[in-house]
Amino acid sequence: MLLRHQPSKNSLLNTPMQNHQLSNDSAETFMQNFNEMAIDLFKNQSTNNGRNTGCRYEKSIKEFAVTLHYHSPRGYRFVRKALCLPSPSTIRNWATNVEAEPGFLMQVIRSISDLVKPDQRDCIIILDEMALKAQTLVERKSGRLVGNVDYGCIQGEAKENTANHALVVMAVGLKEKWQYPIAYFLTANINADIQAQIIRESVQFLTESSLEVHAVVFDGTSRNLTTADRLGCKISSNFDGCFKHPSVAAAINFLSYLKTPGFENSVARRQAGMHTRYSNV
Repeated sequence: MLLRHQPSKNSLLNTPMQNHQLSNDSAETFMQNFNEMAIDLFKNQSTNNGRNTGCRYEKSIKEFAVTLHYHSPRGYRFVRKALCLPSPSTIRNWATNVEAEPGFLMQVIRSISDLVKPDQRDCIIILDEMALKAQTLVERKSGRLVGNVDYGCIQGEAKENTANHALVVMAVGLKEKWQYPIAYFLTANINADIQAQIIRESVQFLTESSLEVHAVVFDGTSRNLTTADRLGCKISSNFDGCFKHPSVAAAINFLSYLKTPGFENSVARRQAGMHTRYSNV
């Protein structure tokens, strides 16, 4: 049975906030999405309380657990002291069931049109590269070797090379604050031609999912500027330009910035202007 003095959901979230384990934004997300699940929590506690193994969780409990653990592992450990929730290792196993191999994340791309309202589908694409520790490991679940260059179905580099960077592609809303990763690639020395084709394919996939791409944004490295040239941009002294949409009669803006405060602010101002313009449509 659920104990009479069992902490409420609100108090369970307030304590991690006070201990800086859960941000205000994350707590607000929980209250918006899980405010009506007191009965589900009660049923889950009644079913699984006292069990060390063989626990069964409803879909709503799984979503609550995964979301909380994503926002704050520390906050999740605190809440789990009071509620019967799955272990972090179980949550990781659930996450591995999602199709998220390097390449284009088609499950995500197909889902965006369902998650985003029709009047909020104006977006931009952001590309950025992050450094990785170059190493190869054996994946526990599949037993295969991971850590080498991997472009998914694209043959971008020699696959025996060890990856030292990850190129991430994000779709970001202009009218509303939404963003989703739509692709990532494990790279060692990606060239401008491959990167340009990745951008074209990203635009095409999003267009097929009923989204309208207005711009591509990335930093101003020499390879990225060469990529813009491969796309057909005519780069001027202030890094502006545009290229043709791969499938419809439209032009896509190219925005580039150097990783310095001045240039980042310049891009932010341009994006804010685009946001205002499309919000008034």
